Amino acid sequence: MSIIIEPLGLQHNRAGFSCGAKLVDQFCKTAHPEHFASKRRIYVCCADDKTTVIGFYSLSLTFLRKSRNQKINEPSIHLEMIGVAEASQGQGLGSALLAHAFQSVSTVADLVGVMWIFLEAINEKSETFYTDIGFKWFNQDRKEMIIPIDAIKMLVEAGDAPAP
Repeated sequence: MSIIIEPLGLQHNRAGFSCGAKLVDQFCKTAHPEHFASKRRIYVCCADDKTTVIGFYSLSLTFLRKSRNQKINEPSIHLEMIGVAEASQGQGLGSALLAHAFQSVSTVADLVGVMWIFLEAINEKSETFYTDIGFKWFNQDRKEMIIPIDAIKMLVEAGDAPAP
């Protein structure tokens, strides 16, 4: 299977997407208005028919305040969601999507100020995965994790970003 990741378009069919996590499935099926309004960017990978979505991720801008005493919010990229259809799991697609996201964020960081990638881990498996690649807890009670942009840039430059 060749992996092509591209911005979400009107031709992409998300109606049957199911990764096994209802929150992620619902996001994939309903988040497109914000993509087309430039409030977030959704990237998809499709099946061989080039229209059926089998994987996706979403990025948006956010600002983090690491402590209550910090006066300035730090510009960050929110990895809002990432998912792979159940039938396509275990084939490296999730790692390919994450590597693509890291490359995209690295490129953005070269153009504007970005301090962190921020995400919410949805389960223990994802917590372990993200911890293994360098994410640290931002707020463990809310399952929020961060990784500094410098670490992302090092992974991308070294070719050590998650690979398919």
